[in-house]
Amino acid sequence: MDQIRIEPKDGKFAVVLKHGGLIQEMELRHQWEEAKQFAFYLSDRIRLDVFCKGKKLSRK
Repeated sequence: MDQIRIEPKDGKFAVVLKHGGLIQEMELRHQWEEAKQFAFYLSDRIRLDVFCKGKKLSRK
């Protein structure tokens, strides 16, 4: 399934795009809120949902 994911990486948060079976790290952020903000920015442009640890995130 195509999606944007936020994953922990070396004490930081990686924003990862999974599309067409390929996985690409798009950005690495120091803080959770920065990663979440970038993930939803990306989500708006490419129309994919954002997930973390298998759960769909909302913008709350």
